[in-house]
Amino acid sequence: MKQLILIAIFSILLMANVSALNIDKVEISPLTVEPGNRATIELKIENNLENTIQDVIVKLDLSSSEIPISPAGSSTQTIDEIRYDDKENVEFDVIVLPNAKPGIYKIPVLIEYGDTIKEDVISFIVDTNAKLTLSIDDPDFIVGDRSTIDIKIVNKGLADIQFLNIKLGYSAFYDVISAREVYIGDLDSDDYDTAEFDIMINQPLPGDLPIKIYIEYTDALNNQHSEIQSVEIDVYTQKEAKALGLVQTSNTPFIITGIVVLIIAFVIYRKIKKRRKQWLLTILHFQ
Repeated sequence: MKQLILIAIFSILLMANVSALNIDKVEISPLTVEPGNRATIELKIENNLENTIQDVIVKLDLSSSEIPISPAGSSTQTIDEIRYDDKENVEFDVIVLPNAKPGIYKIPVLIEYGDTIKEDVISFIVDTNAKLTLSIDDPDFIVGDRSTIDIKIVNKGLADIQFLNIKLGYSAFYDVISAREVYIGDLDSDDYDTAEFDIMINQPLPGDLPIKIYIEYTDALNNQHSEIQSVEIDVYTQKEAKALGLVQTSNTPFIITGIVVLIIAFVIYRKIKKRRKQWLLTILHFQ
């Protein structure tokens, strides 16, 4: 019985010693960090043991290649002593690698004191916005003609996006003949996709025509985004388009007319030739 009591007491003391120092609070400034930027990690270490603990070493373990974060200073900090039920702060300056992908990264924290080494984990958020740019290949449109507007969407940011949806805005100057929305889905960093819409310009207007594009997508951290961009198209009347050579004038009517004229001329020529022949025969007969 005494042995069981001693074992229980020893186990309680051992557990208390193992959990003597804990990370009570984590503050990262800024809360989310973009690739290439610096951040400060502040850890508040709490002593739950009923005595003073001396020579505490706190270390960030950034050795894993899966963690795109490097120390901007020392990755090890020392606390001379932490009294019972007291807290001490340590700070680390870090930098996010320029090619880091957005995500939540787990950073191991090692706390050493005496013969004890305790490992904990903190979360570090790397985030960056997608940078979408829009362009169109053929910006020339003619009033009254059905045309296809081909919009190219390029992701120039470091963040991959998903659930990308493109919607064409309303306007009094054109009618949308096709579907107004196009779902694209995933669009990786440094990649592009296209969305096509069929429209008809219903009236002339001075200058360029801005077309609003509504964009919706979800980032790598499952945050939803929406933005509005515009592309401009050049609108011409039929007369202006012909003058600028944007419309190929067909020569078919002239060719057909020429053929008809030639046929008529040939028929007339044959008739005249036939009558002349008959006239000559008549003259010869009377002679």
